[in-house]
Formats: sequence, structure tokens, C-alpha cells
Amino acid sequence: MKDKKWADDYLQQAAAIRFYIKLLKRQLNCDDCSEQNAVKARIDMLYGMYLDCKHTGDFLYKRIQVKEILKRERREKAYAKKVTELGYHDRKHIWNTTVSISKQLTNG
Repeated sequence: MKDKKWADDYLQQAAAIRFYIKLLKRQLNCDDCSEQNAVKARIDMLYGMYLDCKHTGDFLYKRIQVKEILKRERREKAYAKKVTELGYHDRKHIWNTTVSISKQLTNG
């Protein structure tokens, strides 16, 4: 559960940074913007932060999915093992019953 909250937080932060980058790009398109180099540098730095947040959030969501798949596979494997064991015991019981009946028929 902790991973899901972290993933949500990272992706929310990425969305906020992306929105702020859009605002800065509007400033950059101004004709009277005197500090275009400073704005470009801020946009580049924020874009790096955006990518870090986005990739980390996506990674955490994928990690959650992998955990769920592994949990499901372990459950299915345990179920298959249980069914196989029951099948073996059932076959053993059927064999013993068959042998017992055949002994009764041949002896009596």
C-alpha cells in the first residue's frame, strides 16, 4: 500500500511541475521577456525534475503490478500443489480399495 501512495504522490508532483513548465513557456513566448536565458534554464531544470517524478511514479506502479502478479502466481502454484496432492491421495485410496475388493473376490 505504501508503494501506491508514493506512486500517486510522485505522479501528482509531476503533474504540478508540468503545469508550472507550461506557465513558464508562456512567459518565454512573450516579446518583452528580458530574461529568456534564465527562464529557459528554469524550464530545463524543472523538466528534469518532472521526468524524475514521472519515471519514479511509473516505476512504483509497475512494481505494484509485479507484486500482484507474483502473489497470484504463488497462490495458483499453491493451489495446483494442493490439487495434485489431493489427486495423489485419491488415486492411492482408489488403488487400495481396488486391491482390497480384488482380494476379497479371489479369497472368498
